[in-house]
Amino acid sequence: MSGASPLTQRVTHDLRALLAGEPSADRLNAALRHLAKWRAALIANTLQNGLGPVIRSGPFAGMSYDVPAS
Repeated sequence: MSGASPLTQRVTHDLRALLAGEPSADRLNAALRHLAKWRAALIANTLQNGLGPVIRSGPFAGMSYDVPAS
């Protein structure tokens, strides 16, 4: 996994730990939740890196919004 980002490496490690052992609905649900959080972080990072923290339009246009959100 040499080309993977540190976030992706950490999530992969966490998923392996979550899914170790006997299969169960709870384990699968925890893994899916973890993957959803990972995907949300990737999208947030992509938007932040591409557009920056400045609101582009609407009543708050021009304001800096450097707050993590989902």
